[in-house]
Amino acid sequence: MRDLREQRRWRPDPALQTRVAPFRPTAPPRRWNVIVVMLESVPWRRTFGPDARPEATPHLSALAREAVVFDRAYATSSHSDYAQTSILASLYPRKGEAHDYFFGIDYPRALPWDVLGPLGWRSAVVSCQNENWGNMISFVRTPALERLVHAPLMPSAPRRGTGTQTKVFEEAVVDDFLAWSAAEPGRPFVAYLNFQATHFPYVWPPGFEPPFGAAPLDFEATFLGYPRERVPRLLDRFHNALAYADAQLGRLIAGLVAQGRWSDTALVVVADHGEAFYEHGLPTHGTTVLEEQVRVPMVLRLPGGGPRVVVEPVSVLDALPTVYRAMGLPRHGALQGRDDVLDPDYSAAARPLFFSIQGMTHEDGVLEGNWKLIVNHDRRESALFDLARDPDERYNLVLDAADRRLALEATLARFLALQLGYYRADGWDSGWFAPRVP
Repeated sequence: MRDLREQRRWRPDPALQTRVAPFRPTAPPRRWNVIVVMLESVPWRRTFGPDARPEATPHLSALAREAVVFDRAYATSSHSDYAQTSILASLYPRKGEAHDYFFGIDYPRALPWDVLGPLGWRSAVVSCQNENWGNMISFVRTPALERLVHAPLMPSAPRRGTGTQTKVFEEAVVDDFLAWSAAEPGRPFVAYLNFQATHFPYVWPPGFEPPFGAAPLDFEATFLGYPRERVPRLLDRFHNALAYADAQLGRLIAGLVAQGRWSDTALVVVADHGEAFYEHGLPTHGTTVLEEQVRVPMVLRLPGGGPRVVVEPVSVLDALPTVYRAMGLPRHGALQGRDDVLDPDYSAAARPLFFSIQGMTHEDGVLEGNWKLIVNHDRRESALFDLARDPDERYNLVLDAADRRLALEATLARFLALQLGYYRADGWDSGWFAPRVP
């Protein structure tokens, strides 16, 4: 039972929140198709950064040449259940002291089909993974969603894993989606495609020619660890899997072109979170909010738009609000992301971005400008980095920049007070959407 004293302390802030109300635009939006392609476990540094292998991503690179590339896009978390759902709902995932497994969701959220479905858009989720993992299906499947197809519902597709870890290959997802998108050509659609090849152990189907050799796993390797001297082998596997996912992205775009749908399609390609290869002594993901696990590639293609690079930090929460605004829609009160990141005067100098993990460890972080603070609650320790001078986060300045640390601690405390105050006190019961972060 929630603390009634805490409930009494919570008060809505009209400067940061709006009342829950039906979303009724006063003017019809542009009738664009909207697609979100989510790439599992792909760090920025291995797609557009210093460790990229361009031969692995020719289709993503071609897309980037006609789209907006966000050079400093950040995930909200480094584990998938938080990271993926936050992209779709534009909500920070931190809601309490314990891991949120999405049971009994009663707080307001607005996924793409909730925003566009009532306006006449068809909607579909087609996912390589089993959406029951982490109970993400309960978050994603709202009444407005018309169609959800995931690994358990594609029994004839080649697959790997068992139980909630079952995954199918991207080819099946693209085939299913293109068959669906070809129907009702006069009606716009909104769709979410979940690609999983780049999740450890980084796999591709038989018949795909891996560009970086077979890279067999002929040694002990698990999600939690493998011999560090084998990192080059795992990186070859990762880039092979990325090349396969990229080929399927190319098939998706070619299919939309063939259907005559590409010219009026807005496409977001974004990773849910990054992936570590022992840069800081850790493999895979879900263990920290250091750069390799939270800085991600994000590309936005808008109909009629041109190429551009946004160098200011942005959150993955901003992707869909930015699309909605470009379509001519007013801001939806349920979204915590920003919709102005394409404005010429957009600046993140005074805009904090936040990260949270509540899985294998409990960690919160905040990035403001080039300064990043990480607080690990389990180990009761903090780290402070100046990313302008130390982009690889090698030098912990927590003892050397006390004023900066205190300022970021205060910023993080304000964020947690807003988030936890709203969710603990059942603020939505009072008829308010979640607070926007200043």
